[in-house]
Amino acid sequence: MTSSTPSTPYVIFCDSGSRNKQTGNLDAWVCVVDNDNMDLLELYHNPIALDQKTEVKDLPVGQRRVAIVRFEKNGEYQNNSGELVGLVLALRIALYKLNTEKFTSAIEIRCDSKLIVDSWSRGRVRKKTADDMDKEKLKMLHECVRLRLHFEKQGGKVCWTPGGKNNADLGAHRDKSAKRKDISESTVPSSKRMK
Repeated sequence: MTSSTPSTPYVIFCDSGSRNKQTGNLDAWVCVVDNDNMDLLELYHNPIALDQKTEVKDLPVGQRRVAIVRFEKNGEYQNNSGELVGLVLALRIALYKLNTEKFTSAIEIRCDSKLIVDSWSRGRVRKKTADDMDKEKLKMLHECVRLRLHFEKQGGKVCWTPGGKNNADLGAHRDKSAKRKDISESTVPSSKRMK
């Protein structure tokens, strides 16, 4: 299904975009792809992302399924929220691959938010920030910490990647002419995708 050898890990990329003409000012759109640019939210949105609203969108990088994120409290800036949800979805997919599909290659998750990778996903959040968070966002943060610990105990790795090297980028950091595999180009037949 994907190219990965024992010496090279299977890589899952996650990214979020917000406050632009596509997402508007209130939502963040989250994308999760692998090292072959396969749209993992399209493949795994059910059962992995049932708690998230997802839609297929035409993006500067091609057509992808995105999770649409909006936390309500205090009109919060949504990009950090989106990056958090993106990492949670990537962790859910990685753990599903390891535990249900019995995936044997090493898995590495890459996110271009240092805040999420270095702090929030490790439970390092300022008290004021946590106190001001939307209840659902705080719940997602706790899930992220728990999933990351579980994933790393199974040999997984979560690391930061520059925006320009993030395959899940929605278009902000990349040459707009560089298209990625969209859903119609998927190497996985629709009959094999998770419903």
